[in-house]
Amino acid sequence: MSPQHRLALTGVLLVTALAPQSSTLAQKEKKQDDKPAADKAKTTPDKPTALQGARQGSRDRWLIKTASDAEAQEIDRKPQASSVEKLLAIPRPIDMPLDGSNAFFQNHRARPAETTVFSLEADIVDYRQMPDGDYQVTIKGASGKTLKLEMPNPAPEFVDPASKFASDVKAAREQFDGKFHPGKPEKADRTVKQVVGHARITGVGFFARNYGSSKVEGNLLQIHPVLKIEWLEKPTEEFVAPKEEPAKK
Repeated sequence: MSPQHRLALTGVLLVTALAPQSSTLAQKEKKQDDKPAADKAKTTPDKPTALQGARQGSRDRWLIKTASDAEAQEIDRKPQASSVEKLLAIPRPIDMPLDGSNAFFQNHRARPAETTVFSLEADIVDYRQMPDGDYQVTIKGASGKTLKLEMPNPAPEFVDPASKFASDVKAAREQFDGKFHPGKPEKADRTVKQVVGHARITGVGFFARNYGSSKVEGNLLQIHPVLKIEWLEKPTEEFVAPKEEPAKK
């Protein structure tokens, strides 16, 4: 057999050997295309979580709100005794405008308020489940002045499990749930619910921002996140309105 005939015969044999493999590959690709839409949807990436969104810069101060930020390590765990009235009197940093326009504070804490754990006694008057998973709670001091608390959803997609306060955030939510039974966050109706309760609350100071309201007063300091709630049957002797300073002559 001449070299030319041998080369031609080799080509025929090679094509014959590869043909079944090509046919099998084509069939597999066709099966992939014929999969139901529901199966294909499973490969679609999940919607970014609150924690992922915060790390990508799309959630306003979320890491700081949940004590999941790097600077949370600087927070002193030892609570400082305070009150609604005292917290409302803490000066807001002059470089931290109410509209949140200073980008520096997206990843940094305002010291010393936001690196301090406060403990205060107050009436709990209402709460609301927020779209971001928080419980937003209104508390009232002895003088009648009010302050907001925020209690984030303790799930890993909202609070970093590596945070030194993760277990405290979870315990505080459980204490609140056991008292008022808000229900599952995904079934919340987002309406404000009036409640009656009295407690000693422990949590981290946090300066909130104004989201467009025309009626903004004070420093917008909150407790965020709440780390502990101790329910009290009645106000203690220390829960009294602060005495007014005598007018200076």
